[in-house]
Amino acid sequence: AEYMGTWVKVPAHFYLMNSSRAFPIEVDPTGLAVGGVYQAEITGINLADPDAGPVFRLPITVIKPIQSTHEYKSEPFATTSALTKRFLITPPKGATAVVASVKAISLSHKTLFYLATVQLAPHRSFRHLEVNKTFYLSAEQEVVHTIPCTEGRTVEFCVSQTWSSASSGTLQLSLDFHGVSTTQQQITANGSDGFIRFPVQTSVRNEKVLPVATLSHYTRPLTPNPNATPNPLIGVRDMLWNNRQIYEIVLEYPFTLKEEGKIRFLSPLLNNFLYEAEFESQIWFVCDVDTKQQIAVGGSHHPAVVTIPKGSYVLRLQIRHENVDFLSNLKDMVVLLERKLQSDIKLSCYWEMSDLLLKTNAVTKVVPFPLGTSRELFIATPAKSSYPQTLIFGDQLTGKITFSPDETTKLDRPDGYPLHVVVPNLSSTEEKSNSTTGTKSAQPSLEEIIRDAKIKWLSTLSNEKDQELFENTFSELNEKFPKNTQLLYTRLTFYAKKYNSKSREEVLKIVTLADQVLACSSIEQLRTQTTSTTGEQADKDILVNTLLYKAEGLSKLPETENMVFLLLKELKKLNKSEELEKRQLKLFVDNYLIRQKPASALKELNEAKSGKLHANKHALTISNLRLEILTQLDWSVWVSNEQTIITSQFSTSYPLF
Repeated sequence: AEYMGTWVKVPAHFYLMNSSRAFPIEVDPTGLAVGGVYQAEITGINLADPDAGPVFRLPITVIKPIQSTHEYKSEPFATTSALTKRFLITPPKGATAVVASVKAISLSHKTLFYLATVQLAPHRSFRHLEVNKTFYLSAEQEVVHTIPCTEGRTVEFCVSQTWSSASSGTLQLSLDFHGVSTTQQQITANGSDGFIRFPVQTSVRNEKVLPVATLSHYTRPLTPNPNATPNPLIGVRDMLWNNRQIYEIVLEYPFTLKEEGKIRFLSPLLNNFLYEAEFESQIWFVCDVDTKQQIAVGGSHHPAVVTIPKGSYVLRLQIRHENVDFLSNLKDMVVLLERKLQSDIKLSCYWEMSDLLLKTNAVTKVVPFPLGTSRELFIATPAKSSYPQTLIFGDQLTGKITFSPDETTKLDRPDGYPLHVVVPNLSSTEEKSNSTTGTKSAQPSLEEIIRDAKIKWLSTLSNEKDQELFENTFSELNEKFPKNTQLLYTRLTFYAKKYNSKSREEVLKIVTLADQVLACSSIEQLRTQTTSTTGEQADKDILVNTLLYKAEGLSKLPETENMVFLLLKELKKLNKSEELEKRQLKLFVDNYLIRQKPASALKELNEAKSGKLHANKHALTISNLRLEILTQLDWSVWVSNEQTIITSQFSTSYPLF
């Protein structure tokens, strides 16, 4: 055996018999200078045929980093085009951040440089421990960057000049380590506990501490459907050597968004692992529950933020492996839906438990922390009124806590320490208490309760044989409660459901009943207002439906074209549900078609297709109406194109992985 390097010792000869044998290797790096990377190579030569070259090669690499204290300053080093200077340094115990300063002692002209740092840690991807900075330097100029680091693990600092810069000069690297550390790398607390205990200590140097705790996001756990089972993948590409079959499991997580927002899906068991991941194909789709249309796509390796409109969806996560049992163990895996809060929640910090109880002397000023100081910090959990109304029991508020008073350098830890607060049960009996102690005049009378019960019963009648019973009960109630909005609206809906042929007589009756509802004082007042309050929502729903019933009836009469468009114009000003918008759109289209104006109907559908109505479950209805009109116009090319769109966008099954 031959070797290159004086710090490696190997036997001069090695006899390889008909079975495996080993030989000793001694690596002695004690004589190597610190701060360098050393390489050696052991090669095996067949003495019977030395000209054939090495039978084997065994490379050896030794890194001997500089064991730094709280400060390090390099010797000035020369720089030129495409030259990289490496520094290998081990941070001191307790270090959480390093302030890296690159100073140009001399430079011929302004030059672009890179500063790259990286650390390696078990069970973590290096991409989470690397930092890359780009900056320009001129002579006598200095650039400072704060970089997170982990104590006891070697950091590689690389300072390099771009290949396109022709200047030359001399640089110097200075490192200043800081650390405000804790024994807990992540804090998770129950919001009902009232406080969070957080130990703080300094082990590197004297520091100045100003704790700031902020909650900026919330996560909601999503549980998968329980019926997921691993299935074999069909195809030659899904078969490994020795007939080893690859299996998949598809986990489905249903969820609903009440408003559009930026979402991130987290699967802690799978995140941040790519090539070293135990499982394959950690891919997910977000699909609309009704249309099966794909809304967003991503992977669990490195979660990304996606924008999803409001609606009901299902997250489908595919995981592959050749072992069925491994996949079966994941069928109950929880996925977290992360979303940013509309406004951050700042938590009060205290150095004494008594101050937290009395809510006095909250930390607002910088506190000196001499080297070796250790204290406990008490953080108050959010008050009940601080929780957003969209949160439910079991959600988690997430954020961070920082300790540096300097926002520009952040000497403690640039990313802060993760902070999690579990949302407690926010329900209260206050409303029930208020209802039991309310004034007697605010409670409905017995006669009004009986009236409302009868109106509710009337709304259940729909058969033609019930007409006489309906009219008798209606007359009795109308005599006692004339012009009652809910009563008149119930009569309108009864006849709207009863009439199918829509003869002129029936249409006129519907219009008359609708006018009676619109003549009610509460409805008349609502029509004159530009805005409405929450308390008027019931009357507002009645107004919208009544206008639709009247417009649908008048659309059957050719002499009332202008009146229909006035009603539709009024409806456009009102906020309606998706179902009511669909009815209004169909009314527009039918009205145009009756009057032999298919082009106008098509224009109305095109506007709806580009608007918000097309983004929900009624998008298929819009496309079908477009197809119907295009067919009437005999536009064969457009008909074929619309059929292709319907087939591709509105599938009966979810898209394939």
